[in-house]
Amino acid sequence: MKRFFLLTLASAALLGASAAPVKTYEVKSPDGRLALVLTAGERLSFTVARDGETLVAPSEMALTLSTGEVLGESPRVRSARRRAVSETIDAPLYRQSRFDAAYNELDLRLRGDYGILARAYDDGVCYRFYTDIKRRKSDSRTYFLEKMQDKLNAKMRHDDELERMRR
Repeated sequence: MKRFFLLTLASAALLGASAAPVKTYEVKSPDGRLALVLTAGERLSFTVARDGETLVAPSEMALTLSTGEVLGESPRVRSARRRAVSETIDAPLYRQSRFDAAYNELDLRLRGDYGILARAYDDGVCYRFYTDIKRRKSDSRTYFLEKMQDKLNAKMRHDDELERMRR
């Protein structure tokens, strides 16, 4: 029995050590009724609740870039900043020329030069991914040039093959 207990304890310790630490961040609407919860574990996910009732069950969030990199996999949070905003927005093409907007914001900066900006309004929530373009620019250019070179080489090989077939 003692041996079984030690084996179970060792297995649990190994599983716990291999799992990514899970961090949870919550941003609530100004009236406090609506909550957006972001979870950073092995992947990023979000949940939406109103008055304590879950409206959106935990859902994964990720963004695949043209380079094939997936933002949201194995996230590591570098910083979390919160702020409350109340502003008047000019909207010349809307039915009102101005309207008031109040929301609470959570800015999660993640390793890999990207982040998530999450907002909670009294009547809805939203999030968006963002990247630090200046730091990613050289990687993006390299990827673009490599793809362009691959396509050009493939076209040249195809043209050479057509030329051989004509002879």
